Amino acid sequence: MSPDARGFKPLSTVLSRRCGSDPALQQLLEILADTCINVAERLQSSAFRRNTTIAGSQNSNGDLQKPLDLEADAIFETHLALLPNVAALVSEERDDVHWLKEPSAGDFIVCFDPLDGSSNIDVGMVVGSIFSVFRLEEDHQPYDLLSVLSGQNQIAAGYALYGPVTELVLGMGDWIDGYCYDPASGTFYRTHPDMTIATDAKEVAINAAREALWPSPIAQFIRDCFTPKLSGGRGANMRWTASMVADVHRILLRGGVFIYPEDREQNARLRLVYEANPIAFLMRSAGARATNGRDDILSLPVNDLHQKVGVVLGACDAVTYIQTQYEKA
Repeated sequence: MSPDARGFKPLSTVLSRRCGSDPALQQLLEILADTCINVAERLQSSAFRRNTTIAGSQNSNGDLQKPLDLEADAIFETHLALLPNVAALVSEERDDVHWLKEPSAGDFIVCFDPLDGSSNIDVGMVVGSIFSVFRLEEDHQPYDLLSVLSGQNQIAAGYALYGPVTELVLGMGDWIDGYCYDPASGTFYRTHPDMTIATDAKEVAINAAREALWPSPIAQFIRDCFTPKLSGGRGANMRWTASMVADVHRILLRGGVFIYPEDREQNARLRLVYEANPIAFLMRSAGARATNGRDDILSLPVNDLHQKVGVVLGACDAVTYIQTQYEKA
């Protein structure tokens, strides 16, 4: 039985209602969905093309690039360049802004991590893509772009998850929906409308290998999480895949908190513009919170395209508790 026959609505039908009188945004989101389908298809055949090894280059953050990182980046560019109102792209794999046209009022800026968690590909684990959308309110020159890319200016964000099925999550601030891709019809269908996150965290995603460098508020919270409830703790479980989209998706579906803090040496790992901000936008859409420990992610100023930031996001109770501990420290 087809998804239509089972009552699942195709992406285009949902976006037609969600985007209302903004057909340009609807078209852009549909192009982004098509982009993610194309990336998924490339991943499925990657082992046969022998391109899961290192490409021999580094991105702006010093990460070793794989051919698939560069392929995914090229796929995003190819699809987004089809739209005459997309002015610029900001990608993890590019040092600078990639301008597609002279920017003018009403144009879109799209920021993305084309292949999040690509180190997991060789072992068959889940990876994904993250993206967010901005609209220029007035004519801007390239040197003005950082002021535009504040997290509070995002008008839409989403991510794709490439695993047992290809999944897509989209949000526009007041709603967030989850979709699954049906290969038979070549269409995304909505499977999780109006997603929300429970206020209490029963699962925690954190890289325990960095425990020695955790700041004290994080260390105390984690000790409390992994203390059994009978002993006065939270009795939570830990899950960690080293792919932000995979951990965030699980939290979105099952509740919990994702933590990748700035460590005691003041090192942060995640990028604000195309990782933390889009996911923070989606968290807020789902009734959850996202901070760097102290301040809301979406309120942080953007000083660099590849700026790094600590992240604590998910269940409101847990994020608020950690923020309180930071204030006391």
